[in-house]
Amino acid sequence: MNQNSSYQPYRPLHHTGAVVNTLVRDSKASTPAFFNGHNNTYALLKTEQITNILAFLNQHPDNPEAQKFAIVAMEALENNGEVDFENKVILDSSFKNSITKCIHDKMKSNTNNIYSKMLNYFNSSTQKNITFSINNSIGSDWGITHGNPQVLNDYNIIINQNNIETNGSNLMRYVTLCHELIHAFMYDALEDVGVITFDSTGSPILNVNCPTNNVNLNNQNIKDRFVSLICAMNSAGTLTQD
Repeated sequence: MNQNSSYQPYRPLHHTGAVVNTLVRDSKASTPAFFNGHNNTYALLKTEQITNILAFLNQHPDNPEAQKFAIVAMEALENNGEVDFENKVILDSSFKNSITKCIHDKMKSNTNNIYSKMLNYFNSSTQKNITFSINNSIGSDWGITHGNPQVLNDYNIIINQNNIETNGSNLMRYVTLCHELIHAFMYDALEDVGVITFDSTGSPILNVNCPTNNVNLNNQNIKDRFVSLICAMNSAGTLTQD
């Protein structure tokens, strides 16, 4: 991963609170027909897509994080993307018909492999989201994972168009997807305990009060040992995004 790779920062959600309220209200309705003609956002969506959004909201009633995901899902669908509501994964339009997506689908179908298990981890909470996309904005890196400085537990996995999607082997695609999903998994764990936040480009930054004195690792739990290791690397000047 290259911290200086070109990256388009996350943009704020353009939907207003009124749209959220409408989504919540519609999620409690007996029919998705209320969407039709109510708003340009809804008018662009197919009946099946609206039904899926409402079903997801019904599964997570009165949950603000679920409502945020529904809005992001709407935006993805508007832009010809695809949404996996079961795993809370958004597939950008650049990813949904790709060769790399075929590898993604194959791996997630095997519930015993690490890839599928990590996806299920994100599925275990409505507050954890992943978006997959493909482009040439990341230099020579095979892939890169960014956090969202505006939304907790929201990660964007970008696959290199030229090196992986167009010219890579299936093994390269497999390795890259696994590697980047591990990064998302790690970022999520560190973000949950307050060790990292993300800057405006989505790169992680240290966000923990590091001890100034030597610590006894034997007296720490696994989480605190991990934090102490990161702090030690940071103090030594060896801590990088990789």
